[in-house]
Amino acid sequence: MFSFLRRKNTTTDGLEAYEEIAEKKTTSAGYLLLIVMGIFIIVVGQTIFSDLRHIPTLPINPAYCTNNFIEDYKSLRNTDQCSFGSIDREFGIEEQVNQILPSLQTIAKLNSEINDLNYRNSRLTHQIEQAQTQYDVSLQEKMAKEEVLYNRSGIQQSITSLRNSVEANTSTIAGLQTQLQSEISKVEPFIIPLKTAYEQAQNSYASKYAWYRIKVFCLMLLFVLPIFIFATRWYLSLKKRNSPYTIIATSVMGSFAILFLQVVLVFLYDIIPHTWIEKIFKIFQSTPILRYILYYGTVFLVVALFGGIVYLIQRRIFDSKKTAIRRLKDSKCPTCSFTINQFEDYCPKCGTTLKETCPHCNNKRIALLPFCPVCGKTKSQNTPPAPTV
Repeated sequence: MFSFLRRKNTTTDGLEAYEEIAEKKTTSAGYLLLIVMGIFIIVVGQTIFSDLRHIPTLPINPAYCTNNFIEDYKSLRNTDQCSFGSIDREFGIEEQVNQILPSLQTIAKLNSEINDLNYRNSRLTHQIEQAQTQYDVSLQEKMAKEEVLYNRSGIQQSITSLRNSVEANTSTIAGLQTQLQSEISKVEPFIIPLKTAYEQAQNSYASKYAWYRIKVFCLMLLFVLPIFIFATRWYLSLKKRNSPYTIIATSVMGSFAILFLQVVLVFLYDIIPHTWIEKIFKIFQSTPILRYILYYGTVFLVVALFGGIVYLIQRRIFDSKKTAIRRLKDSKCPTCSFTINQFEDYCPKCGTTLKETCPHCNNKRIALLPFCPVCGKTKSQNTPPAPTV
């Protein structure tokens, strides 16, 4: 059936010739499908991680505008509407800010007016300098008895008017600054208590956020770890039986290993203070010797991590007993891989014992295989007692 799908080769005498195909794990299409399956598992895992992050309640950090009020209350330019959360109300921040908010709004308004007047004075001063330059040029033209291009009287009037405007603005600025200092003196007694409450709120938020991250980590671990352990046991079970379906378990185990590694690394990154990491990294980057230590240390850690995992896998696969069995199947010495035949009791190259006498039936059996080919018993089984006469 479906014989037309098979490719046949014929010999010169017209008989069908069969080509012996080398054994391999799967085809190119199989590898492609396994890669697609692994990518799909990882992508779906990211979606599940995103959903798991919404299960615990994410704490809301204290309103950042409070910090602006604390640090820049003397030079405020605007007081945007603050959005206070439960943690602000818990530590009385909203109430304290509302007490000084009218004064803060006045301070912001006065600072804006002072800034505008200073800007106007700057432009007026520049105009005065230009007019003074024109006036000086007109004086030089008069002294040289040349044609006068500028009207000196008009320039003088312009300079006088500009200077009066600067003086008026300066006087206004002085009055505004007096009002500003008065408003600042009203706010200052509230700043220290507000700063203390804000720091307490920040510490409380940091603690709550840490618990949130731990909860998310536990949920992600609860999702990934059991499947990863199951996939690993499945892989090892199939590998032990030399099953052709081991490659499927390999793809599943590899995908969940990536997800598990992601969960662990993200959690470690969250619990380690970022400022420490940045300071240490800057120190290592600033010194050439330490920089190379960082590079080589990173390479060593990556090799130790991934190489260690591969080592554990290879150690199970290339166990001495498993290696001996594979070599005996290929008619090779289990110790040195020298080609042997079934009639030899010792390896002609290294002298390894290949056959021994079975303690149960006294027939020859292969030394490194568990069962006797004649009686089917192992060495550990009890020898039956001799029959009594």
